[in-house]
Amino acid sequence: MAYVAEQSNANGMAMKYLTEVIAGIGVVVAVGALMMAYKQIEASREIQREASARDAYKEYLKLAIEKPKLAIGSWAVEAKQGNDAEAEVWDPSYPWFVSYTLFSAEQIFLMSVDDDAWHPTLKDQLCYHQTYLRSPDFQGFEGAPVPSRDGKRTVADLKGQRAHYDVDFIRFMDESLKTCKE
Repeated sequence: MAYVAEQSNANGMAMKYLTEVIAGIGVVVAVGALMMAYKQIEASREIQREASARDAYKEYLKLAIEKPKLAIGSWAVEAKQGNDAEAEVWDPSYPWFVSYTLFSAEQIFLMSVDDDAWHPTLKDQLCYHQTYLRSPDFQGFEGAPVPSRDGKRTVADLKGQRAHYDVDFIRFMDESLKTCKE
């Protein structure tokens, strides 16, 4: 009888040990599943950001195809300033086209802040409009400051159309314009 009780006690301890091992394995599997779910959600967010950036650029390109003279950019400013005898008459919709360009570029920039892959494309589009983007019409005044997030300058300190854009995008735009070929 003592042997049966001893065997029963050993079986109970083995079952308890086995239950604890299975519970530990369950926790490990659950943590692994949570980690996989998190990675899938992050991957899904990245895919969505990229799709949104592509959609914004695609819409901009459609407009550029519909309005190629506006998309070229520099002719419009030359025509307004009367510097190009062959330029067509100033199109008052040009600033609105640039505004749409910047809106699309800003969306893409903010969606891809951690991914520089879009930066050369955005820079190229900004350079098409460099004459206007450097003009007092856009800047509001010569040498408009680059705002900072540390409180020294804010977007409210800016004048002109550039004040409507995100501080980091303004900084990117200013750096891009420094690299444009005239």
